[in-house]
Amino acid sequence: MKIAATADPSSRQEELGQFLTAKPVADFLASMFGPVDAKRRKEL
Repeated sequence: MKIAATADPSSRQEELGQFLTAKPVADFLASMFGPVDAKRRKEL
């Protein structure tokens, strides 16, 4: 395993399997769901 502080943080994220969803895709996916009330939000 490499040292936590690397010159290229994206390679560290790749090593850990961390990938972020692009904002347009995340917005589209979020638009498929309605509002969530406060009680349900706590459950999530």
